[in-house]
Amino acid sequence: MFIPMFNSVVSPAPLRLGASTFMVQHWLAPEEVAVFESSPVTTLEIAPPWFWEASAEQEAATLAALRSSTVECWSVHAPFARGVDLSALDEEIRRSSLEALAEAFRFAGGLGCSLVVVHPSAEPIPVEERAARLERARASLAVVAEMARMEGVRAALEPLPRSCLGNTIAEMEALLEGMPEEHMGICLDVNHANVGQRLTDFIARLGPRILTLHISDNDGLDEKHWLPGEGVIDWQELVGALRRIGYRGPFLYEVGLGDKALAERLIELGANYANVLGR
Repeated sequence: MFIPMFNSVVSPAPLRLGASTFMVQHWLAPEEVAVFESSPVTTLEIAPPWFWEASAEQEAATLAALRSSTVECWSVHAPFARGVDLSALDEEIRRSSLEALAEAFRFAGGLGCSLVVVHPSAEPIPVEERAARLERARASLAVVAEMARMEGVRAALEPLPRSCLGNTIAEMEALLEGMPEEHMGICLDVNHANVGQRLTDFIARLGPRILTLHISDNDGLDEKHWLPGEGVIDWQELVGALRRIGYRGPFLYEVGLGDKALAERLIELGANYANVLGR
């Protein structure tokens, strides 16, 4: 796939308001780029066209809209599910998964993004396979780190819930051990990490490797992707912990539209962001 190269608008401001385009649940249309540009959101994580059905013409039109937009194209979410599993014991599946991630890094590099968000595994993972799957994931991540180096785009490993790899602080440490910090860090999805552990403990232990965030709330039992304040996360405590480690990336929401139109939902995100950060 040819990706036209252009510069994103990178802001040095910490905790700027971001959003994932997963919220629209289709490949972003040019008119939706304009809606984002006129909203309080300044920073985007792109859910690329391979998650959806989009023609080459639709892809090109959206990329042109992004090229002329003032929104910051910050990150790309790499493929997950649908047979993509970096921890697969089947070598053919693991190899095809790495090929899919290589496409994501090329896409992000061409788009001028800073990061590619990566899932360490799919699910479910049986207990008896966990050690072997962790070993396979680490072998895959070493290849991913090299992709990041080649494209000049860092990999951000996402902690996952339930039986997935990376569902504890210790397992995230194990996955990242020995991986070059200049090429690989963490996408802290607080909605995933807020299950069975304290978010402030996660940030205290792994803070220097946190490159970006996925922001949403949950019930403390499983992922929900609710707006902050609709669940149990202590947002004042979380924001304080992020400021203590000097986190300077975006405060990037990964939530759905709910029953709202896109423009209305983005205004709602802006109000929620101002409330959470006291702005």
